[in-house]
Amino acid sequence: MGLTDPAAVEEAYADLEADAARIADLDYSSLDVPQLLELQSRRERLRCAAEAVDHRILAAMVAQTTAKEV
Repeated sequence: MGLTDPAAVEEAYADLEADAARIADLDYSSLDVPQLLELQSRRERLRCAAEAVDHRILAAMVAQTTAKEV
């Protein structure tokens, strides 16, 4: 885990938001059950990865401030 430029973080999150909007607009009705199950598995992996990022963001915030300041 290296240090990241704030502009790179902003760009990555803008890309993520655009991708999330695109995914939300997809029509899944033509996929068969195995494909849907695979997508559910992929979404679960992404959810776990997102939770890990949430913990890293919180840890960075805790290291820089106090609960009272937040």
